[in-house]
Amino acid sequence: MVYVIFKARSEFRNSRKNLLIFFFRLLSIIAFILTWSYFIFLCLLHFKTNNNSLQNLSKQQQEQPCRIQSPQSIKIDYNSIYWQRFQSSNGTFFFYNAFYDDRILNGELSTIRILSMIDRISPINIYCRIWFSNISNSIIALADYHYIWSQQWGNYEDKILQPFLINCPFPRQKHLQPYFVSLFEKNCTEITNNLQIINNRPLNKNKQSFAVCVKGLEFLHDDLSIRLIEWIELLNILGVKKIFFYEF
Repeated sequence: MVYVIFKARSEFRNSRKNLLIFFFRLLSIIAFILTWSYFIFLCLLHFKTNNNSLQNLSKQQQEQPCRIQSPQSIKIDYNSIYWQRFQSSNGTFFFYNAFYDDRILNGELSTIRILSMIDRISPINIYCRIWFSNISNSIIALADYHYIWSQQWGNYEDKILQPFLINCPFPRQKHLQPYFVSLFEKNCTEITNNLQIINNRPLNKNKQSFAVCVKGLEFLHDDLSIRLIEWIELLNILGVKKIFFYEF
């Protein structure tokens, strides 16, 4: 009887010991899992924080306005001493000069008109950045095209230079005179052209009212000098103040 009781007590102690060992091991496993879970959580939190920081930095860089090139800092791509070149994503532009047009018939808008040659029939959209002589800021306007050739005259195809008059309209400014104009395709891209705007005004402020431009004359084998003189006299009678002839 004593042996049975002793054996029962011994088994109870062993089972209690095994139970304690089991709980100890279970707690160790739980502690191990919690420790690694906390470590993984910290790693994920650190990664997310860095990722958000990078995204915020990228967003700030995208939202930050790009540095605007001043007219003096633009590196002009000259095709010759007369023409400036602009390479777009679809076609090459050549700019000759720019004129300021603020005639009353333009309405509330003034216009910068740019004489150009483009190797496309339908050029892509480009923009004008217009600088003024007495302020440091510039304005941007969407350019439009006026084709100054006739399809019936031939050469009406891409990759052949086509003459265009590029117009840059902007709100009329009473006290601001446009000084430079540059053309570009996308904002924040390097500009390679910068045209000084021609704005010749009479010194005495008395603008003449009537001028005639004569197209190129090509009469190699016919003497039309008498008829030309008669035509000039007729223009004078009609009140023409100036006649422009093109020299080839």
